[in-house]
Amino acid sequence: MGLFNSMFGGGTGLEISLDSDTVEAGAELTGTLTIRGGKKAARITKVVVKVLGSRVGGAGDFEHRILFDDAIALDLALPASESVEVPLSLSLPDDADPTHDYQLTATADIPGVADPSAKVSFTVTGPEEVEHDSTTTYTVDEVLGQWPALSGHEVEAFRDAAVELYEAKENFDVSAGAEVLAGRFHDDDLKIRQTATWWYARILGPTTDASAVAPLLPLTSVDDVDFLQGLVSAAGALGPAGEALLAELVRHPLPEVRRSVGFELTTVGGPRQRELADVLLRDTDVDVATSGLKALGGKLLREPKVLAHLVSVATRSDTLQMRVHALYALQDAHEYDVHEAAFPAFEANVKSEDSWARTTVAETLPEWPESPRLMHLLEQLAADEDSHVRCKLANAFHASCPDHLRPLWERMATQDPDEEVRMYARQALED
Repeated sequence: MGLFNSMFGGGTGLEISLDSDTVEAGAELTGTLTIRGGKKAARITKVVVKVLGSRVGGAGDFEHRILFDDAIALDLALPASESVEVPLSLSLPDDADPTHDYQLTATADIPGVADPSAKVSFTVTGPEEVEHDSTTTYTVDEVLGQWPALSGHEVEAFRDAAVELYEAKENFDVSAGAEVLAGRFHDDDLKIRQTATWWYARILGPTTDASAVAPLLPLTSVDDVDFLQGLVSAAGALGPAGEALLAELVRHPLPEVRRSVGFELTTVGGPRQRELADVLLRDTDVDVATSGLKALGGKLLREPKVLAHLVSVATRSDTLQMRVHALYALQDAHEYDVHEAAFPAFEANVKSEDSWARTTVAETLPEWPESPRLMHLLEQLAADEDSHVRCKLANAFHASCPDHLRPLWERMATQDPDEEVRMYARQALED
């Protein structure tokens, strides 16, 4: 099952496995990214996914549309010669054009090595006519009759059935399916349990209904790290209701679990985000504390004290990890119209001795509104001695570089000494 494509760099590798090569407009594009470690342990600072739809006309005219371009995971440990799996679940817009060719690109940002990336193509279909009204409800017996593997013990068959059940929610009310999956939460097979919790959350989706998270709360006593991190991801899929699950895990004995909570808090965006972020910030484990910084992003950037704190950490902290995660939290400042106040944090790191900080600046600022101050920093990044930093800058756009940046990108496309930088810049200049 799945569609695979891989590229390798620096002893590392990345594979994309889509659950299906055909997705209906308005539905979910799902799958798994598998990142393989090289000879030495490393840290993945960010996993970025881009989805581009394009069509070449008969006269050579080119149409394109970027459907998604964002990070889906941050700050992951990558042990030597081992693999890390990142779940993929993206909502395609209802008006995605079925006549376009679609390509998904995934890249893992790993400081010190060539970033592994992969591409895979898929097809988007138009909404199909269905015989049943979306208000038609499946009972538990009907769910099990339609997808008998949901009561079985073959992990792959169970997962396939859960995916099909999720896709069926486009045409039917399959809330009974969530009940079926909840019945497998205490299965002897940990993989069955993990799959059941993830697709349970996906079927219910973002909600404020506390009853949705209630069956998941007893599972926080499980001592398997992978399962608990999957539980954190399920909390993110449930939206505000998932905050109750994160509140149970924010003080978990395993630091890896507490760190995952920090990365999911902004996705959940619940009323206790600030409170739980503060718990993480006081954690004695530095990795957990830095995830607390990331948890201060999103809607909390509207709070002047939070914004000022993040800028202070990004500017003055003696710990690189703290500075970079403060920058991560500030990346969306322009979406909340606080980018001017956040700007000093990026100015302070554009000449950092560590390329991790500079690459974070390089992948953030091109999206921000035009200003002389912005252009000055972008010029510095385009002249950075590290080609990895210049690659991050050049690759900020999959295509359609904004007009005010085109002169700089044209210069990188023709004059940069590194071929990869020139390639990314040329790609960004495509219309």
